[in-house]
Amino acid sequence: MPDTLPRKLAAKPNNPEPIPVLLRVHTRVKNENKRGKYDKKLPDTWAHFALVFDCETTTDIRQDLNFLWWRFCELKDGAYVCQQEGVVYADELGEASIKLIRSFARSKEAQVEEGCPREIPCESRTEFVDGEFWDALRMGAAIVCFNSAFDLSRLALEYRPAKAKNSGGQWCCGRMRTNPTSTNHDSRSSRRILDLHFSTSPGAKLEAA
Repeated sequence: MPDTLPRKLAAKPNNPEPIPVLLRVHTRVKNENKRGKYDKKLPDTWAHFALVFDCETTTDIRQDLNFLWWRFCELKDGAYVCQQEGVVYADELGEASIKLIRSFARSKEAQVEEGCPREIPCESRTEFVDGEFWDALRMGAAIVCFNSAFDLSRLALEYRPAKAKNSGGQWCCGRMRTNPTSTNHDSRSSRRILDLHFSTSPGAKLEAA
């Protein structure tokens, strides 16, 4: 093989095209009166834990979940330190794609704090929602996404608007185990519906019910 690039390729200037990042923001009408409990000043504190994840979706108009990567972090000395990370695939993803994701997870080592598990768990959306996601909510962890409204909706099975107009809504993410020690996970006593309630008010908290 030649040691130098072809003349046409070598002469071509390297001018990468910048790609803009578009973010949704909440706007408030000037001099509008604040209303609602979510407009109160939030406490100046940081959550002790944070669950951070980002979704990759299909490229069609539906943008259904393909897979996501998550990290569970603990606040230590003013910084969030990763304790565990993993990958999640869509429940209906094809077998070949799941096999590829599992193979990638086995070939890598988790970038976590010393003493934490180095294996990267690989599980379905339902297993993730029923496990790490639900545990993080019960611990009061901050849920962090690049685009929270979009990423959280990729986990949802359905959406229901709130009764008050333009006040938010809720996502139904699945049936959750409320008794981890129970072996009868299909019984009504050991399972419940996980609904995530959200508000369109700035600074509002995500609530599980």
